[in-house]
Amino acid sequence: MSHPDGIRFLGSNQGEIREVGLLAGDSWSLDIRPDGLARITDPGRFDASAFAPPGTFDFQDPPGLG
Repeated sequence: MSHPDGIRFLGSNQGEIREVGLLAGDSWSLDIRPDGLARITDPGRFDASAFAPPGTFDFQDPPGLG
């Protein structure tokens, strides 16, 4: 569960989301773009990528942070 002080800090210091990325060691990566498009890739495997179309993710403010 998220700590309320941490949520308040993030809410008061947030800016425009340009891109979100996550790396899990050498095994895979996830990129989420501002338009909601996403790509997950496993660089250790040939042609091991999957895409989600624009609009899949929505960066609207969650309740209580807007």
